[in-house]
Amino acid sequence: AFAAKLWGDHLQALRQYRVPQQLAGHPVHFEENLVPEAVAEEMRNHLKEIGVLYTNAADTQWYDPIYEDVGEAQPFDNGCSDPFLVPNKNRTKCVLPGRTDVGRHFILTGGPMGLKEIYDNIVSRLLSFGIYNWDLS
Repeated sequence: AFAAKLWGDHLQALRQYRVPQQLAGHPVHFEENLVPEAVAEEMRNHLKEIGVLYTNAADTQWYDPIYEDVGEAQPFDNGCSDPFLVPNKNRTKCVLPGRTDVGRHFILTGGPMGLKEIYDNIVSRLLSFGIYNWDLS
């Protein structure tokens, strides 16, 4: 029942979506088999080997930034008191994740669909996942 309601809410949001004027009237291109099946299979197997994808807010666990913060850092004390900060990879400071400007804009405006949601729900929509693959052959 919960999944049905969630799917129904999603479909309703899609029905209410209006393409912004500056994006309207452009052709749509569909590429059949954009990713060849052999490559897709390799990618699926690679993800299975990795086993876990972290949110892009935690992307610095894969590399060491020259500057971890631009002055906004706060001490990490069993969490981050500011909702726009995330723990650094050592969990010693709370810092801005990458592209906070994009996330802030989405939270304030609701994105292109103008979503009006509680804070936790709209923030969860921003949590993209990714991994850096430095040595693919």
